[in-house]
Amino acid sequence: MGIWFGLATALCWSIGIFPFTEASKALGANTVNTVRLLLASIALGLITILFHGLTPSELIGIPGAQSWLWLSLSGLLGLSLGDYFSFRAFARLGARNSSVFSTLAPGAALLVAFLLRGSIPRLFEIAGMLVTLGGVYLLLFLQNRDTPAERMDKRGITDAVMAALCQGAGLVFSEIGMEASVELEPVHAAFMRMFSGCIVLYVIAFSTGRLGMLHKSVFRGGSKAGSMLLAGTLFGPVLGNTLAMLAVKHLAAPVAQTIFSLVPIMAIPLSAIFNKEKISLNMVWPALIAFLGVVILVIS
Repeated sequence: MGIWFGLATALCWSIGIFPFTEASKALGANTVNTVRLLLASIALGLITILFHGLTPSELIGIPGAQSWLWLSLSGLLGLSLGDYFSFRAFARLGARNSSVFSTLAPGAALLVAFLLRGSIPRLFEIAGMLVTLGGVYLLLFLQNRDTPAERMDKRGITDAVMAALCQGAGLVFSEIGMEASVELEPVHAAFMRMFSGCIVLYVIAFSTGRLGMLHKSVFRGGSKAGSMLLAGTLFGPVLGNTLAMLAVKHLAAPVAQTIFSLVPIMAIPLSAIFNKEKISLNMVWPALIAFLGVVILVIS
């Protein structure tokens, strides 16, 4: 079951790329990154209250201190810092070059899980992770070879590596936070993670005097940019983050992070649909290798 939640997470995040890209062009990456967390926090909070019969005070009070600690750290690392470094890497290296370094995230999750919990994946799980990541890396390598790449400067590489490390570690913290409270539903955990990341970004925006500019730019962007921001938030932070928590509930964090790394693979057919891009043979066979890795994880 966890494998399917992981695949659904990757699919939602792949879909969310396209409206977020359009929204970022109109509003700016920093505005999109911050406001999406506010919208997602409101949506996930309301969903948790309505579908699980909680009051607003119970939404905050039911999870114990340990759950809040680890899920807040997860939001800080995975969403606030991780996405901040990702956007900086996109600006310096380009999206494709930055994506190559995202394959480090499962390794980061594996290392943090071992240091904090002493957990080691089984042999078949390691094999499945390596095959999946090998297919993703091969796809990104071939795409970069066929397309002129942006200059690989040292600061951009550092940003991309930091993004992967933060995202991998953040997922392990989510796993620990969910296990700290038996009453915690995945959508509730998703809210806590998103809310914590949102608070951090808004504190930064307030302290740097950019708070008013964030919301003004949203209103100036027009209805199309606003609708793209809403669509991206729905598929990315709301659906994607909730499904990610469901995946972590059933899978070890390194395995879940490996499946999430299929986002570049799943973006191929979506690019053909939304952007009319042609699918080449160099896209197909790395994708098949990556999904072979998922099959190994399923049968392991």
